[in-house]
Amino acid sequence: MELTDKIKHWWIPVLLGALLVVSSFYVAAQPVEAFIGLSLLFGWLITFNGISNIVFALRNRNFFDGWQWNLMFGIFETVLGIILILQPHLSAESLMLFTGFWLMFSAISRISFSWVLKNMSVQDWWLSLISGIIMLIFSVLVIINPVFAVISIVYLVSIPIAILGFLAILFGFQIRKLNDNF
Repeated sequence: MELTDKIKHWWIPVLLGALLVVSSFYVAAQPVEAFIGLSLLFGWLITFNGISNIVFALRNRNFFDGWQWNLMFGIFETVLGIILILQPHLSAESLMLFTGFWLMFSAISRISFSWVLKNMSVQDWWLSLISGIIMLIFSVLVIINPVFAVISIVYLVSIPIAILGFLAILFGFQIRKLNDNF
């Protein structure tokens, strides 16, 4: 790279980051609408995944034994996704249960891992145990309390979007600073 070369369009990550930050605050301010949107997205993602599995199974049927299982799972996912798209209330309920049980599984895994750390004489093994217990309580609240679930899921989405936005803005300004040094 010559000294006269500069990175072009440093402002694009800054603009994208600003849009992400604004979007995250909008999502956080409109939890019900955001949750409905996430529920619909959940249905579309399952449908797309099912169609992808069908295509993969059919295109590779000569290479894999048991490709029919992938095909059947793809058909099941596609039908389930379409049902979730057409029945938004089912999609919302399944999203809450999916999130709650996923968090519960992760919590139990973390608690189990804390004992592995303890047996390995890791000094701060208890941090994994405590975080697992907190996650377990949180997961039970998500499963049994729909209002808590909606708010939690919305914030579990909006906070990382805001962080990503701030990092994109930082990255853009770092590029600009790098250009100023050329």
